[in-house]
Amino acid sequence: MPMRRFSTGREPRSLTFDDGRLVDWLDGGASYDLATGSRHSGLLPADHGFDTASTAGPVVALVQRFGTAGLLLARDTGRVLRPITRDAYQADAFAFPICLWPGPDGRTLLAHCPEAHNRIEIDDAVTGERLTTGDRRHLADVFHSRLAASPGGGRLLSAGWCWHPWDVVLHFDVQAALADPTVLDDLRGATPQSRHVCLAEEGSACWLGDDLLLLGGTDEPEDPDEAAEHPEQRLRPRGLAVYDLVAEQVTSSVELDHAPGDLVPMGQGRVLTLDEHPRLYEIETGTLLGEWPDLCTDRPPSSIQRGRLPPPFAADPDGRRFAVAAGDTITVVAL
Repeated sequence: MPMRRFSTGREPRSLTFDDGRLVDWLDGGASYDLATGSRHSGLLPADHGFDTASTAGPVVALVQRFGTAGLLLARDTGRVLRPITRDAYQADAFAFPICLWPGPDGRTLLAHCPEAHNRIEIDDAVTGERLTTGDRRHLADVFHSRLAASPGGGRLLSAGWCWHPWDVVLHFDVQAALADPTVLDDLRGATPQSRHVCLAEEGSACWLGDDLLLLGGTDEPEDPDEAAEHPEQRLRPRGLAVYDLVAEQVTSSVELDHAPGDLVPMGQGRVLTLDEHPRLYEIETGTLLGEWPDLCTDRPPSSIQRGRLPPPFAADPDGRRFAVAAGDTITVVAL
């Protein structure tokens, strides 16, 4: 698979594919030309003291991955829209829960946990309007993290953890949550074995479609007796499993020789696993299609990461390529 490296002359702090370039929103929106590697200065203020960036529509979010502070900026001008925050409880243990995405009605939505670690709120990201209003919430003891919207924007994923500690995966219907915010507190949105501590632990997840989740298992072993009582197709330790939300069942399951870590769908039935270095797998069979041991991604198979700040990484939304930064060098791999 073609691979290209170029030196940036400075150390990138974040990476995002954007209109044929790589953008570092933590460097004021500076961009790198993929053909020449040349750097173009951005328009945003470059030093806010944050270490993680994301963007959707007209909004850029900068946050402290293992802190409590964040900031929303206008993407085109760098104007500060407003600060955001999260609950300080255990904040140093897991990544800041945040997701920006184009909502079903065209608005740019923001999901985050500004008041409590176990309370997801959805805002209009541009105006700041709280869309999940109401005090009648029934909060479960879940530490929401790694929030992600489905491709069509109609569902929201949380790959966090609860006290044991144990990783859990939950999913929510966005329109239902906007009509009734208590939907975001409902553990019936958990995948079937998510809170079953005797079976494989769901350490990571990503969307494969609006109704399909891909789950990744941790190294945590199963209880042999309990596992014997569940011969059905399901996630196994160090495995991958496709879960169909409509059919409410696992449709495929494979075991790998390592815990996959964070998952990035790359189209055509493929996924990148990012535990130590990137590996590309065929989801249905578990066949290893490629790996890059010299590229460090360091995204472990759990939401509990205790201050581990991963190297800058980005994947092209169409699944054609990904990029990893190390020092002042960016490596782009074309698939």
